[in-house]
Amino acid sequence: GLYFHLVDSGNTSIPDTLQLKNTVVDRYKKYTLNIASDTISNWNTIDFPIPDEFVYGDLTQSFKGFQEAVTYMKRNDSEAKIIVPSIIGIQADMMSVTPYGYYLKIKILK
Repeated sequence: GLYFHLVDSGNTSIPDTLQLKNTVVDRYKKYTLNIASDTISNWNTIDFPIPDEFVYGDLTQSFKGFQEAVTYMKRNDSEAKIIVPSIIGIQADMMSVTPYGYYLKIKILK
């Protein structure tokens, strides 16, 4: 399963904001867990000009690891560190049996 660590709980002045079918805009740093780590960044507009987005609850738009992580994050501007086993990761990574780490931050659009 997913390994999850909440780094920043986000905007706590508003009660839980994530609901089924909300659009989630995500930025992340993806990295290997090897000693010589490789990093793929989608953290800011310099790394990747357009952020990813997906509909919460729709597994055709994102992978199960991100869907599960945002369930725990549930607020705007929250940040988390996660380790995603290949079985719940990106389709292209499933055959490699290699887990990846992500530093993830989200915004929720209603």
